[in-house]
Amino acid sequence: MKIVENFWYPILDAHTLPHAAFKRGKPLRIKRFNKNLLLWNNAEGKLVCMEDKCAHKGVPLGLGRIIDGCIECPYHGMRYSDAGQCVHIPAYRPDQKIPSNFGVKTYPVRIEHDFVWMWWGTERPTAEIPFYPEVAAQPAQPLAYSTVYPASFYRLMESNFDGYHVDHLHRKTAPKFGTIVHRSTCERSGYFIKVVTDLKKKPDGEISATFVNEIIFPSLARSATPQETVNLIACAPIDDESSWFMIRYYIKSVFWPVFGPWMNKLLHLYVARLLLPEDFAVQREQQPRDIGWSSDRLVVSADLGIVEYWKTLRAELKMVGMAGFEPTTSSSRTKHASQAALHPDTIEKDQPSFR
Repeated sequence: MKIVENFWYPILDAHTLPHAAFKRGKPLRIKRFNKNLLLWNNAEGKLVCMEDKCAHKGVPLGLGRIIDGCIECPYHGMRYSDAGQCVHIPAYRPDQKIPSNFGVKTYPVRIEHDFVWMWWGTERPTAEIPFYPEVAAQPAQPLAYSTVYPASFYRLMESNFDGYHVDHLHRKTAPKFGTIVHRSTCERSGYFIKVVTDLKKKPDGEISATFVNEIIFPSLARSATPQETVNLIACAPIDDESSWFMIRYYIKSVFWPVFGPWMNKLLHLYVARLLLPEDFAVQREQQPRDIGWSSDRLVVSADLGIVEYWKTLRAELKMVGMAGFEPTTSSSRTKHASQAALHPDTIEKDQPSFR
């Protein structure tokens, strides 16, 4: 699966970094984008991200140590600077010169909005990281929950537009909002996609719930639920069939003294222990695994956000010459979905962690 390039991706909760091992000067090993990556601090305390593989014989550098502002391979003692260049080979004589092209790949990385962001692509990183200003203005960041999600990155991002599955999939664990999509509107401005969906419990009844789902392409999502709860979701690909997933809830009670932190933790436990396992059970079996644009029939108006996400993805993949990631079957179903987006009235009837 090809991941769209030249974007900042949130790859980690920044509050993970001060934890015990990293604080003691140990590197942090993670997997993102089908690559083993290493996070560590250089001599100035600046965060470094590089491939977790010694250029010599492929041993994980994360098994080594940080010494004199460099990362040292545990196998033969070769040291790499924060720029990825090998600066010391113990086996070399004093008169031997280290080849200038002997090193490991590094990636631009930044800490912002309480996330670790990594630039994935070949172009020069943009100065600004798109984010939700309303979330950035919050007085404090509440408890966050992260886990390995058993779905591809694109399947996971698609699911962030879906609020009308709750009464079916979570019928035993969540409040009833309604199953009938009375009205759904979608708007897109650049990389921002917003879907507002009104649900009813009965065809002739009142609107029982309104979901507002927003995505900043390609990897951030924000949803507002009927209980006036706002959640922020950040995602990054781990490999072709799993993703890093993190959620933060913003509710007024979170900021109440004493009671707020407990309320927030209980909410995250409820999501982690009850809701997410039900999502995992169906999405790990979803076909095709990578993305649904070659086969999914989007016959519900509330799916319009997915269509817009696909359109944005197609345009970006084409722009960077990644046309190989195309549907493997006829495009008729994708065409059907696109027509639905233009004319909604014609639509056919791993281990989690807390902090």
